[in-house]
Amino acid sequence: MTQTQQMAPQLVAGKVAVITGSTRGIGRGIAEVMGSSGAKVIVTGRAREAVATTISELTALGIETGGVAAELRDEGGPARIIDAAVQKFGRIDVLVCNAGIYPEATIRAMTRAQWSEVIDSNLTSVYGMVHAAAPFLQDQGSGRIILISSITGTLVGYPGHTHYAATKAAMGGFMRAAALEFAPFNVTVNTVAPGSIESPGLTALGLGSLADYAIPMRRLGTPADIGWAVSFLASDYASFVTGHTFVVDGGQVVPEVLGTPA
Repeated sequence: MTQTQQMAPQLVAGKVAVITGSTRGIGRGIAEVMGSSGAKVIVTGRAREAVATTISELTALGIETGGVAAELRDEGGPARIIDAAVQKFGRIDVLVCNAGIYPEATIRAMTRAQWSEVIDSNLTSVYGMVHAAAPFLQDQGSGRIILISSITGTLVGYPGHTHYAATKAAMGGFMRAAALEFAPFNVTVNTVAPGSIESPGLTALGLGSLADYAIPMRRLGTPADIGWAVSFLASDYASFVTGHTFVVDGGQVVPEVLGTPA
């Protein structure tokens, strides 16, 4: 039994959760926490082998798991994922839009193609997934939609990531309007905004050390930290929470100046 499973209360027992971009990093952490908290998990990713490996790993932990490899930028990709979830488990209760990319490029050097790739991968994919899931969630009269945003773009900025920051800031506007549309159907819509989380993507940026940050909690976050926040918002305990952003950053955006007291 993993540490996550030892800690996990059954917050989402019996719920079916679709998690995009869940073969690695934050998405993988969300899948393990939600599965350990009782959810049936649908894993998604672009690479078929990565999806199969993740399904195998989660199944070995005793988590009921299915999955599908799909490209969210393709018009039919989101519908394939939702249909696979319904076929596997008969319903959908939670949609977690986590998939995203953040290649580095300054405004001066960025091409239109690079801009469009990030917008389509991070933002248009959210529309696609929510659009595909809407009939199922609204018709059953219950559900949770959780978008994985970031402190970047919503609260802070980072040079070389204007395209990424734009998508994450835009998620807030999408979330608030969607929350109003879905509220009459007893479906909540919220975002989780991670700070600096240990992940392959962070390491690829050369920012994998705590020394690179001013975090009052004096550690980087873990994918499981985001998983716990998502599991709470997906649970019945959060049935009256909609249209809001849950920041999970160890206090990273709080200090007025760099550094914390000894």
